[in-house]
Amino acid sequence: MLKADNDRPSNYKLNWGTRCIQNKTCMKEPQNSKALYESVDAALLNKPQYSALLQLYEDFSPEVCINEMINIDRRNHINNVIDSFTATEVYKIAYRYLQDKGKAGDVPAFKELLKNFWFGLYSRCKSSSVTGSSGFEHVFIGEWRDSIVDGLHSWFRYYNLEKDGAIKYYGFHSHNEDNFASIKYKWNNYMKQIGSFFLKTSPAFDFSLFTVCALTRPGNNACNFKMDGHNITIVTLVQDGRNGQVLATAYPRSEATNLATSFVIDWFLILTLAALSRNVLAKY
Repeated sequence: MLKADNDRPSNYKLNWGTRCIQNKTCMKEPQNSKALYESVDAALLNKPQYSALLQLYEDFSPEVCINEMINIDRRNHINNVIDSFTATEVYKIAYRYLQDKGKAGDVPAFKELLKNFWFGLYSRCKSSSVTGSSGFEHVFIGEWRDSIVDGLHSWFRYYNLEKDGAIKYYGFHSHNEDNFASIKYKWNNYMKQIGSFFLKTSPAFDFSLFTVCALTRPGNNACNFKMDGHNITIVTLVQDGRNGQVLATAYPRSEATNLATSFVIDWFLILTLAALSRNVLAKY
């Protein structure tokens, strides 16, 4: 599939900065206002799938406790994204694979299934049952929940937010020779301790691969493969929606990300224990 990804980025420059697992200041401070992305080939943005995504970004509120309403304009933008993704060669490869596995019907019926699976609304809001989320919004746009960034597993979305000054980059956990990013950042006032996404793939590739994994091998450790010699796991979780199953999340995870996760947990455990120790000592 990767070889058939004709719309993937090839001309871009990254500034990785500090590795969080080696530098504890990454846990507290952004990287001196430096962005992860120094440049991206502007010609890429003229391709149909990228221009369709840019239109759709404006339709969604990142707040999980605000209802998402599907009006005519938004429905048209959703159709444009689905049409641009399903027109690519990478999607066609994924579709044929799903047909062989008995997971996809004819083309029109499966496109309708994809719309519900990716855009079917549900609630992530703790305080109410507002339908403010969908799998697509969670994965390709990103959400705000409490004080954290939920989802946002798309390099293109990250790049646009960073370019607009909405994201402050803190540092990286791993990047597997620029194939994959596992990073820490802040979007407005919402923190993402470990955010992961592919770097050398198009959104249509991610959409197609995540769909294959979600429909054939959902779970935390079920969809495993190698990309340019690196072991990658695609985590996908599904849940019941109003009209059948919908996607809850989908993201890539590498072996290095697992180490980074352990480091973050250990570091916050150390801080918590230190704070508790200070409180105990203050009593004596």
